[in-house]
Amino acid sequence: RGGHGYFAVYEIFFPFIAYGLTDWLIIAGGFTLVPGASSQLLYLAPKITPIQREKFDLSAGVLYIKIPDWDDDDGDDEVNSAGILYGVSTYGTEKAALTLGIGFAFGGGEIADKPVFVLGGELRSSHTIKFISENWLIPDSDVQLLSAGIRFFGENIAADFAFFYPAGADPEGFPFLPWVGFAYNFGSKE
Repeated sequence: RGGHGYFAVYEIFFPFIAYGLTDWLIIAGGFTLVPGASSQLLYLAPKITPIQREKFDLSAGVLYIKIPDWDDDDGDDEVNSAGILYGVSTYGTEKAALTLGIGFAFGGGEIADKPVFVLGGELRSSHTIKFISENWLIPDSDVQLLSAGIRFFGENIAADFAFFYPAGADPEGFPFLPWVGFAYNFGSKE
């Protein structure tokens, strides 16, 4: 809602802050904090949610990433950009919800011909625990990113611990990619 926001940190190096300017417009972004890196990624993520019903929301947004080119021969950082334009809908309640999304990646002045699909869900198991999943389905790709995890949460704070599995890949060793995230919610207590 307007006047509310959150601060999050993903995988330790990716801080993110979001703030609701209105009940339907969020501005968000951050930058990486990779130790020893001479340049960092900058990311912006505005989102609108024009449809908000009791059990259904529909949003659209963009994740824009400014990428420094560390291999520039003339010594200057050349900046490139990439990201994804997306639409996402969620149906459900505080106890259980299903999320469907579609997005088009962009970079180098071009937009992808084929979309990426997201299928996610959450199921509350207690007052402070949810089981979560977010799956990225990429047409014409041999690898799909599947995930499962758990979210611990209270009134203002949440912590996620999950694993991504690159289905279709042939990884050596431990096949799961860990995901860790923490979020702190802030704003008026109307």
